[in-house]
Amino acid sequence: MDISKNWVTIFFDSPTRHFIKSFTKKGFTHCIAVAPEENGWLYIDTHLTGVHLDYYDDKTIKTMFEVFTKWDAVALQLRSIKERPPDRLSVSILTCSTLIARLYGLHGGLVTPYRLYCALKKRNASVFDLTQQFD
Repeated sequence: MDISKNWVTIFFDSPTRHFIKSFTKKGFTHCIAVAPEENGWLYIDTHLTGVHLDYYDDKTIKTMFEVFTKWDAVALQLRSIKERPPDRLSVSILTCSTLIARLYGLHGGLVTPYRLYCALKKRNASVFDLTQQFD
């Protein structure tokens, strides 16, 4: 069964003050992922309280993209893994970047958004235009 999707990972500095900013590269404080689906988009994000998984229509995503553009966000698009990887013990803390890395079948020390960004670039992720037009 093919479970792959064309995920768009968006990297940005959140406008809220957070202790993590002192440990991250400017422009890479947080990341989220969205994937186009029929009549909408899947959305995945992490918070201190857990994971937020949702489904939004094009109008809502367009508004989000406009906000991310104002925040000078960078977005990369890459197709995720085709099949569920075999079970293996991989212990890591849950951060926005470690969760999204799993979408691509990546494991290891991708604890910060910038490390994830570099890993996706090495896999030839394409730049995604957040100002794209919606029909």
